[in-house]
Amino acid sequence: MCGLFGMIDYKGVLNCWEKKRIIQTLANASEIRGKDATGIAFLLREQIQIYKRALPAHKLHISLPLDVTIVMGHTRLATQGSFLENQNNHPFYGRYSQGEFALAHNGILYNDRELRIKENLPDTDIKTDSYIAVQLLEKEGTINTDTLAHMAEKVKGSFTFTVLNRQGLFIIKGNSPFYLLHFKKGFYLYASTEEIMEYVLKKLKLKRLEREEISINSGEIIHLHRNGQVGLGKFVDSVFFDNRNPKRFSYLNYYTDLCQGENDYKITKEELEQLMFQYDLDENDIQQLFCDPKQVQEVIDELNLWR
Repeated sequence: MCGLFGMIDYKGVLNCWEKKRIIQTLANASEIRGKDATGIAFLLREQIQIYKRALPAHKLHISLPLDVTIVMGHTRLATQGSFLENQNNHPFYGRYSQGEFALAHNGILYNDRELRIKENLPDTDIKTDSYIAVQLLEKEGTINTDTLAHMAEKVKGSFTFTVLNRQGLFIIKGNSPFYLLHFKKGFYLYASTEEIMEYVLKKLKLKRLEREEISINSGEIIHLHRNGQVGLGKFVDSVFFDNRNPKRFSYLNYYTDLCQGENDYKITKEELEQLMFQYDLDENDIQQLFCDPKQVQEVIDELNLWR
């Protein structure tokens, strides 16, 4: 699992020191979801700027230019792609015909190699599974709720994405957690979980401010415009489906044979069945996942967060 966090100060009500303190505190609190690397992306004079390092958040000194109003952040627990190679860390830079964007991802994607072949995408030195989302969006040629939906319907695994461009911040909500608050004063804050946000609110004494939670469900896209307006989109979330689907049970004996007695994966039969149904994995997906016991454990840890 990884941590997503950020801020949209659409009325410009926060001063530079307040924005820096909010982002640093959000990053530090999000470290519980990933300590291998930390990064932020923001718009400066209409251009995407990305700052990321292979450091836990509390060791990364975050500073922001005076006129920055949107910040998108990420704390990483590395699975695929070494965090010591900074190109593998989030956020990622992307370019399309109308400009540029940055993308961050919480979750694990299992069909990145398959999609790179199927979609005829170029090879890349970036080893992180998340980067396939950048390549799919670059191929789309533009960023809007429709093209983001196309991307979300192609990837398989667990995810919530955030995408930043000149039009604002997009949130593509899959089955990974996300928590968004709107402060009536004129800004938004977000984190991966309510617990992280509650810690930040208490530490920064923001509980006294009037605010409301913005609900976002799996299969939904929220576009937070730079002026504070909200746009909505939807996509077909293939992760959640009828557990009674008979084709899933055709694999059950094959999968559970891997979990009899002691195994390298430290996963029970019940957890494996939940993994099948919650993530909609087929036989090839499971085999690929089981090549890395660390990835198996990360997915199980994330499933346990939902219980």
